[in-house]
Amino acid sequence: MTMEAFAVVDVETTGFDPLRDRIVEVAVVQADGGRIAGRWSSLVRPGIPIPPIAQATHGICDADVAGAPELWELLPTIEDLVAGRTIVAHHATFDRSFLWTLRRPWICTLELARRAYPSAPNHRLGTLVHHLGIGPRLTSQRLHRAEADAEATAYLLMACLESLKAA
Repeated sequence: MTMEAFAVVDVETTGFDPLRDRIVEVAVVQADGGRIAGRWSSLVRPGIPIPPIAQATHGICDADVAGAPELWELLPTIEDLVAGRTIVAHHATFDRSFLWTLRRPWICTLELARRAYPSAPNHRLGTLVHHLGIGPRLTSQRLHRAEADAEATAYLLMACLESLKAA
């Protein structure tokens, strides 16, 4: 894999079940040739209450999303942002299950990191970013927010590609 054009996607949700739960925040970070080329994010009105456990994870509450657009309103923008790019996510199976309309191959940095850094303490995004000393510092205020996680995933992708290329 070369340093091509990537669109790193991250979602925050009301829960883990894509059949029952909904997106409350979505972000796309574009990475070109080993650098961050663009960032976009939006809160999303899920149409269902955000459970307290989800609020405790990402800090997004019902009042935050009350005036936000619904996902269907954002899909054309998301499609434009990922057009012509390889889509990437950390634990891509999860994000893809909520953004199933993006029908193209995805790269999973969780799987890449397991190959590139098998001796890492674990392969959670925050752990890898700190362990490798890359990307934005994911403080408790930024962890589990879509744009920060997408940016961290972009830096992780670049690190993994460099590591695997050198191997």
